[in-house]
Amino acid sequence: RAGYGAKPTISKISSIVCAAQELNSGAGGAEDEWNTEVQYPLLKVALETSQHSKALSVHSVKTARIDPPALCNHNLPGLIIDYAVCLQPDSIILSAYRSLRPLASNTVKSWNHVTRLQHLPIAINIETKGPMKSWTDGKPQIGIWTDAWLRRCELLWEDGQTAPAAMHKDWPAIPVLISQGHDWHLLVVTKTSEKLVFREQKMIGSTRNCFDALKIVAVLHWLMNWAETVWRPWFLSLIAEDD
Repeated sequence: RAGYGAKPTISKISSIVCAAQELNSGAGGAEDEWNTEVQYPLLKVALETSQHSKALSVHSVKTARIDPPALCNHNLPGLIIDYAVCLQPDSIILSAYRSLRPLASNTVKSWNHVTRLQHLPIAINIETKGPMKSWTDGKPQIGIWTDAWLRRCELLWEDGQTAPAAMHKDWPAIPVLISQGHDWHLLVVTKTSEKLVFREQKMIGSTRNCFDALKIVAVLHWLMNWAETVWRPWFLSLIAEDD
């Protein structure tokens, strides 16, 4: 773990756990309250203590819609995904963005399948649910969202004359997170030329106590390392300019 990030202070983790315990009493708390007081603070603590804190960022995408709609074959609710871990642009991404073209005449150019965070390539998607909902309720939404996101990634090389070497290799296994109240789950997506496959969920920790909350932080550190050491090189290969 030491190679991925530092251990957060117990005071920060304890305050998040106390907020979660308070929300879980009575009616269980609304999803927005869990996001504001528990899920987002936990993501921020993980980022602040990650060895890649300067190379990544965490953003809310609650109000983002898939754009252009042609990337999605399904009707979706207004709110889809809650948070995304993004790559901070390096010189290659900044340079490539200048020549990036919008996918449709009535939209802005974006690295992603949404116009929010248009300059920041998404690396990890996170869906949250309140404690009174099943974590499986988020699977269809995150499946449609992930499919549209990866369709956008596939289109990034089409401005060139030939597909980059990345398109002739297997896609990396892609982690996705779903939190449901206290509990956090990891799913792994594998992509082929024909379909997406979501592997069964694995519970990675909870905010019921500090020990289990630190497990979540440890996994988030590992995922942020994946974003920087696996996804960033892959993304750069997608946008590589022809010599």
